[in-house]
Amino acid sequence: MAFVEHRFSPGYADKIIFGKFNVSWNSFDRSNIAQEALQWWAEKCLQWCYDRVEGEKFADQGYLTQLERQFGNVHVLKYPGINIAEYNIDNLVLEFNECKQPMANGLPVIYWHMHCLFEQPDGGYKAVLREDLLAKPVVNWAYNLYVQRLNLLSYKLQSLGLPVDRGNARYGNV
Repeated sequence: MAFVEHRFSPGYADKIIFGKFNVSWNSFDRSNIAQEALQWWAEKCLQWCYDRVEGEKFADQGYLTQLERQFGNVHVLKYPGINIAEYNIDNLVLEFNECKQPMANGLPVIYWHMHCLFEQPDGGYKAVLREDLLAKPVVNWAYNLYVQRLNLLSYKLQSLGLPVDRGNARYGNV
């Protein structure tokens, strides 16, 4: 099994209540223990999975901390270029390499957690990030590229006659 931690920056240490791990990269091999753990997690999520903190539970990710304790055998992915988000970005040096590719601590970025990005009812997007982060060229590039891709996908869906639900109902006041 392989999971990625939130890797909270010191200024976000209080966010540990949302769990040690982020549900952004979870790998389960076909071993008996991994399959048993996956089944356990699925059952727990079906029993309780809400967007609120209750004890160690938070949505589907709070269970991963319990899973690690109960089943063990979890490899924690430490690569700096995965799960980049507002809550861990202060731990990283972000820059573009000579080929204009984003790097985190000198290694290629694989994926971002597009934390605090909200679709608006008009189809636009709003990033609710610290202003100093949006001013960083790599962060600005990543969010703009992601929004461009989302807009392209929405356009493709609409051109196929499929409905596109605008806005984020969970956070209507953003």
